[in-house]
Amino acid sequence: MSEAKKAKVRQEEPLCTDENNLCVDCCGIFMDPALREAFGYQEELADCQCHDICVPDVRLICAEEITHVFSLPGVNGPAFGCRGGRVITEAFPATCESVTVRCAEEELNEDCDAVLNTIGLEIVLLLTVNGCETYLVINTDVEFECTTFFTFPDGLEVSGEDLTEALKFIDGSCKTIIIESCQVLNDANPRVEVELKVIDKLWKHENLLVSAVKPYPENITVSQLFERNLIGPCLLR
Repeated sequence: MSEAKKAKVRQEEPLCTDENNLCVDCCGIFMDPALREAFGYQEELADCQCHDICVPDVRLICAEEITHVFSLPGVNGPAFGCRGGRVITEAFPATCESVTVRCAEEELNEDCDAVLNTIGLEIVLLLTVNGCETYLVINTDVEFECTTFFTFPDGLEVSGEDLTEALKFIDGSCKTIIIESCQVLNDANPRVEVELKVIDKLWKHENLLVSAVKPYPENITVSQLFERNLIGPCLLR
């Protein structure tokens, strides 16, 4: 390769300036050849700069371990209510095939010292009936209350009147739902048990200054929610 060509190659190698080491991870991604191609980066030069952004800023976090248990409908008896269909008896063993979050919502209680959470689950069970496999779909709601939160990032416990005061500065929420296990407990009282971990985060609209790398040149960025994939509130039971 000629010296002129080598100089051109060196000139075209990406460079990310970060004098104070505030964007080390971002600069590493920006300069990685494979990631540049995968992410469509075109800029050859990027600077770690201070950006003024408006975002939801998490202030309070409540983490709960939840065991949700409910009886199998129609086992050795009628379904919910006094009239209706029933599940064929002796349909065991049964296994959980899937657990899907179909909706989620939360609201403040009347005294503004707790947050009421509802998570709607769709559970698909696989049963064997007379030697044939069949599926049973059950919708169930998990309801719980968060009365104690911890401030982010210092982790101070907040509850009671202190929580009421803190909630005055909260605009909204988001939650992380981890489905840890699902099993059918097959004994004298057949039931389904779902283990969940839910991290409820309360946020405030905030204007922040952050250090970040801008990987694309001047552009038009448009965001959009996929309505079909949106997990909304539990309005339709």
